[in-house]
Amino acid sequence: MDNATLIFIAVLLFSPIGLFLFHAVAVRLVKSASNQKLVMICILLFNAPLCAALWLFFRGGLDAATVIYALLVYNAFGYCYFHFFNLSETARRVKIVIGVRKGNVRKTQDLQEHYDYHSTIAVRLQRLEALGEISKSADGVYRLHRYILYLASLMINAVRSLLGFK
Repeated sequence: MDNATLIFIAVLLFSPIGLFLFHAVAVRLVKSASNQKLVMICILLFNAPLCAALWLFFRGGLDAATVIYALLVYNAFGYCYFHFFNLSETARRVKIVIGVRKGNVRKTQDLQEHYDYHSTIAVRLQRLEALGEISKSADGVYRLHRYILYLASLMINAVRSLLGFK
């Protein structure tokens, strides 16, 4: 493998790290945008530094197909990054928005009636049991059975913390 190929691969491998750092800075500087909107803006804007890095290292020596390939790889990662980030942002909001649209939720008190917290939690616990992630003892105490989702949750919380979310 020649040096040009290694540099190209290094730029592509650095792009997720660069996006993450760019997003972390943007979260701290931009307080007016929603979290989802800000991550999308960061993903789109980071195309420019990626192209600049490719130009800097290759001085325009890359053909259009290679640049398009690099942009496709980066934006595919950006798509995954958005959904990973979005996991912690939208689940409850969707049900609230639907309730508002249908007219079931007009005030906070309506939300408490419309959004049944107890059954929602019960369903989630049942799903976790069915997945084998938790188990319930005879005395009704839940315990971790496997650690896959737990580790994923730790990862998501760590990323949120690094981005500056509480």
